[in-house]
Amino acid sequence: MSAQKFIPAATIIPIYEGENGLEVLMVKRNENLRFAGGQHAFAGGKIDAKDFEFANGDELKAAKIAAFREMYEETNIAFDNNGKLSSSIDIKNSFYDYTSEIGNNFDLSKAKPLSRWRPPPEIPIKFDTYFFFIKSHDRIIPKVDGDEIVDAAWLNVNDAIEKYKSGAIKAFFPTIINLHLLAKMNSFDALLEFANYKNPPIIQTQSEHIGTNTYQYIDIALGYPLYHASHLN
Repeated sequence: MSAQKFIPAATIIPIYEGENGLEVLMVKRNENLRFAGGQHAFAGGKIDAKDFEFANGDELKAAKIAAFREMYEETNIAFDNNGKLSSSIDIKNSFYDYTSEIGNNFDLSKAKPLSRWRPPPEIPIKFDTYFFFIKSHDRIIPKVDGDEIVDAAWLNVNDAIEKYKSGAIKAFFPTIINLHLLAKMNSFDALLEFANYKNPPIIQTQSEHIGTNTYQYIDIALGYPLYHASHLN
């Protein structure tokens, strides 16, 4: 049997510490998209050949570059010339030219590795997705194209969880599980302590049949406060 082939991907979670806890920037994907249509997610997408080229073949670096590139493409947020995240960015040439121009202000180290998720074996489209997180000092106003991404907003993590429970938003299993993790951490520093990785751990999602339903779950030993989809509601 041949080894499973995964599509390399990356996503990034901008985090703002608000008065009522952590807030995250989430995007809403167009309902008409073939993959994840109508889902609320964190900005992200495939790691492409140019990302690997720009990273000189270093996979973790390429994943960070892809995450920042996708965040810019989906929300218009990137590092400015002062090394801070901003939506007042005008990338006149390519994203890669821009990052070269601002040099050390494009600081990949600010993207902290959190995890690396793989879907259950029976899922036909197999993304191998790096999750990163980054601190934002402001609720930066995102700008979406209205095509692939129809909305983007800062959500308190507990509010996002309640919206998911009520059906107000849809989200994939890894997204909602990470929201529960952020709700438990309750501060950026606590998350930094939890995820003090040079390379993020691979989280292999599995599926379990209970009655007529199929639920995804992860290894409880990973330390996530919620690990089984049957416990989501």
